[in-house]
Amino acid sequence: MRLSALSSAVIAVVCAVSFSACATAPLEESAAPAAPAANSAATTTADQGALQMRTITISWGDEQIQATLDDHPATRDLLSRLPMTVELNDFGGGAERIFYPEPELDLTGVRRGAVAPAGSICIYVPWGNVAIFLKDGQASRDLVSLGRIDADAVEKLKAMKTPTEVTISK
Repeated sequence: MRLSALSSAVIAVVCAVSFSACATAPLEESAAPAAPAANSAATTTADQGALQMRTITISWGDEQIQATLDDHPATRDLLSRLPMTVELNDFGGGAERIFYPEPELDLTGVRRGAVAPAGSICIYVPWGNVAIFLKDGQASRDLVSLGRIDADAVEKLKAMKTPTEVTISK
């Protein structure tokens, strides 16, 4: 009986240490590689050229913002259609600005599932619309990340009266 109580105590201590180590372990970051800083010595001319090719302008009235796109088939499909003029609408009481590309963007080979903090540009797969998040959104398997805009651009889109016709260009 004494051995059993000692064994139980040892097992309890080992379990407590093991579980506490798991609880404080940092979460792994996304497997996506971090983009080099624009002024980094590691940024090559080819990298800069690729980044410029993935930068688009969204303009309306006297306003314009820049967006940086990810590199995958859906964004290449979008880029191949530019320039395009679309109607940007409000969705979710100011949470998003959305439009519907016609036809829907090609999602062949694109990884589904994205987190949507403010500034994210995503496709909502069930409806085929492009959404620019002005407020933090939920992570969803129904989102495909297209790219992002910066905080100043988010503020400009929040101030936009909708619906508004915008031109998207390279």
